[in-house]
Amino acid sequence: MSAHAIRCRSRLAAALALLVGASAPMHAAPNAPSAPAPPDERAEPPSAESPLLPVAESEVTFAGEGGFELQGTLVLPQRTKDQRVPAVLLIPGSGPTDRDGNQLPALRTDLLKSIATRLANDGIATLRFDKRACARYAASWPKTAEELNAIFGWEEFAGDVAGAYAFLRGDAHIDSSRVAVLGHSEGGLLALQLAHDTSPDRAPAALVLCATAGRTLDKLIPEQVLASLRRSGIGGPKAAELLAQLDEAIVAVRDTRKLPDRVPPAYTALFNPTVIDILHAYFTIDPAVLAAAYRGPVLVVNGANDVQVSAERDAPVLKKAFDDRAIDATCELFIVPATSHNLKTASSMDDPGVAGPVVPEALDRIAEWLAEELGVSRRGDAGAAGSR
Repeated sequence: MSAHAIRCRSRLAAALALLVGASAPMHAAPNAPSAPAPPDERAEPPSAESPLLPVAESEVTFAGEGGFELQGTLVLPQRTKDQRVPAVLLIPGSGPTDRDGNQLPALRTDLLKSIATRLANDGIATLRFDKRACARYAASWPKTAEELNAIFGWEEFAGDVAGAYAFLRGDAHIDSSRVAVLGHSEGGLLALQLAHDTSPDRAPAALVLCATAGRTLDKLIPEQVLASLRRSGIGGPKAAELLAQLDEAIVAVRDTRKLPDRVPPAYTALFNPTVIDILHAYFTIDPAVLAAAYRGPVLVVNGANDVQVSAERDAPVLKKAFDDRAIDATCELFIVPATSHNLKTASSMDDPGVAGPVVPEALDRIAEWLAEELGVSRRGDAGAAGSR
């Protein structure tokens, strides 16, 4: 192989780093959850008449699809002893993403942890969990590619989310009529699947979709790869060849549930035997179709500088799908300026936007919208966090 070809491959591999979150999880490093956030020291002290319990975090386990045991964190806000509080299930994005929104050691965003901390301070409980693709569960994984493809399939991830939702609704501290769901990236698609599959009497009280695709990923991934190639300085015939190879791989998985006879080295992390089922789901499940079936209120949040899910081509598609429902339910679209896929500050489309805190405007709107939809009293009414 020529030195030029090696350089092109290296640049492409780097360019695709954001796209391979769904790659085979057996290569992921172990990812323990981040340390719990301390309770909000600004919270009002308990009153003599109705003493408040402090913000509390607890490690929980629940059964996912097929009985797969999953681990997570339940955070309860300040509350009175017998009070049932509203809650939000937080669903992570693709790949071996943990309960906090991280893929350690390579990627730390603490997105879901930050959201959980903010919601607890505003009187809302949360459940977040480590996906079955996290390396902490490696001892429970099968060994063959065929078995891994099955255990990391779409129905398995969707079943895990359903298990988490049932666990949260069944907790003694939670008002089961006021449980919302927030999903980030792939987690938003899983939130839509949950809402679609759940009976109306148990459906989520509200949905928050953060950086969630509005189109099937067979349309998004080529756009993402093209943008990555351009940022990496790969163009001309080489870029055309790589895009044609990508299209061949997408068509094979989408139409036949099989890989093409030859997967170019640049794409082996994304197209490999352990992720055929999940890729087929990405390429065939239409978020807009799922959205049309949900009957509750929705908040769609997208960073203006998100290079993975377009604020111009995806978020409006979701908004339209919800707006076209023949029901009296609202959908708000909130585009966060200068913000990335992970809801961090990103000065441009070339800024990955991974470091630093979650953009305050995003946290504020998510928390305020959920408080309104779940009937949470404004902060300062210390004893009424769970009352309408």
